Amino acid sequence: MDRKLMKTLSELIEINTINPPGNEMRIIEYIQNRIPYCNYIVDRISENRGNLIYEIKGRENSTIAIIGHMDTVPISDETLWKTPPLEMKRINDEVFGRGVSDMKSGIAIMIMLTELFINQKPKYNIKFIYTCDEESLGKGIRSIVKQNFLDDVDMVLIPEPTENKLGLKEKGAIWIEGYGKGRSAHGCNISEGINAIEIALEFKEKVCLEIERLDYSELLGRNTVSINKLKSGTKTNIVPDNAQFELDIRYNVSSKKEDILKVLDKVKLSMKKKYDQEVIEYSVIDNKNSLISIINHDLIQEMIHNLPKEEVGVKYFTDMAVISEKYDLPFLIFGPGYPEECHVIDEKASVSKIIEGYHYYKRILK
Repeated sequence: MDRKLMKTLSELIEINTINPPGNEMRIIEYIQNRIPYCNYIVDRISENRGNLIYEIKGRENSTIAIIGHMDTVPISDETLWKTPPLEMKRINDEVFGRGVSDMKSGIAIMIMLTELFINQKPKYNIKFIYTCDEESLGKGIRSIVKQNFLDDVDMVLIPEPTENKLGLKEKGAIWIEGYGKGRSAHGCNISEGINAIEIALEFKEKVCLEIERLDYSELLGRNTVSINKLKSGTKTNIVPDNAQFELDIRYNVSSKKEDILKVLDKVKLSMKKKYDQEVIEYSVIDNKNSLISIINHDLIQEMIHNLPKEEVGVKYFTDMAVISEKYDLPFLIFGPGYPEECHVIDEKASVSKIIEGYHYYKRILK
């Protein structure tokens, strides 16, 4: 069984679902061909993208949704990888490949659980949901929520990477598209201009200082700000008068979206006063709520009783952030991948943790 689990993961790594464009229908077809006995619902988002939903009836009335995303982030430079990113390679107890931690190891576990519980009833009804576009704007889970596929769900399990630790808190995220407005000048006479790139960086630094003061968590650390896209300039000897940038802001459970927006407006106003003109404009591209689970819920307590006791907070967002906009459901993020391996070169995971994760899921659902 353990060999079959690793073979499943290897086959999933070879299916290219880099987002964009995603092409998650390829994994949906793989699952349908692999397990042709389920009453699948295919929720198409586009020709090559969609969600897959199916349910296995259990011995009790409670329904648990296990939700995993099929897409992965891009490979920035394949030449920097030690192993081919779309082939799973094993070195001792570690396996390498794009998505091996985030989160095709979790998807492999979901497929194996389906094959197990087709032949023996689980304790609870299990609704398996495979989503698309989690690594971007969450079109997949938004479609699931909009169509009320979670109306009968009592709890959500998400096998995202926690190294098989209990994830009961999740950072929120706000993505900002900003514009720095400067004044052009000759490169030899910079005092006559306002450099829009420097405006963008100054805005980021000032926002970061303010946001870090808002909140701190032992499990989640500090609120963070990162400038991850920047486009500006026309020529080496011209001070740029505009800069387009994007900020990725992550915030803890005691901070709220409104707190972050107040900081952005405060910094924007202070910079307007400093430069005696409007130098920053911004808009919110996306927002994902920060979350804390309903820890005292009976189902959560039953799960925790049968799992390792170490708790972690996840600094990334999951599909649960979108679910929380409509449903107040207890959730547990629990998966075998390494959290620090998400989105990196030479992404890796532990073979023993993947196998251990599968057996933990089998135990809590059986």
